[in-house]
Amino acid sequence: MVRNYIPKALRRVDFDDPNDHFAPLEQDKDTRKQQAYDYWLSTKDQEDPSSLHKVAESHKVAYSTLRDRKNGVILKKEANQAMQKLTPVEEDIIALWVTTLATWGSPPTHLQLVKMAYELLQKRGVYEKLGEQWIARFLARHLELKSKFVNPIEKERILATDPAILLSGLLYDSTTVRYYDKAR
Repeated sequence: MVRNYIPKALRRVDFDDPNDHFAPLEQDKDTRKQQAYDYWLSTKDQEDPSSLHKVAESHKVAYSTLRDRKNGVILKKEANQAMQKLTPVEEDIIALWVTTLATWGSPPTHLQLVKMAYELLQKRGVYEKLGEQWIARFLARHLELKSKFVNPIEKERILATDPAILLSGLLYDSTTVRYYDKAR
């Protein structure tokens, strides 16, 4: 079965939140951590500053995480970026490409996704292999994308974009037209 990717915005809307019908399905943990830390920074110089415990509880973030951020520890996401083969810009390019193809009705397969990543690496002169879990981790870093199984009809439509199949279909149509033109 072919796996394709569709943006979360095209999947469904979360109607659980009565105030905002277009709230994101999953709020990024790192975003919540950053918002909590920024809020604590903005209130720490006030007369009655919020405690780290209260800020952590209100933003649904672990107290130890906020304490570590206060003491200068950087996010794991930022610390691990240097070890990734693709740069954040290259990953954003791939995410945009996936979103564009999904909008057109033909989301890429796992193989196409990996090929696109290798093309970007080769343009930069890097010829290293991607890890076995690259796709899963790429999707974890880009929450706007989601893997999806497609039904056979969609698979046939995707396969119909193959240049060889398109060419054979065009040749068949032209011979059919010539045959019926002669019959008139």
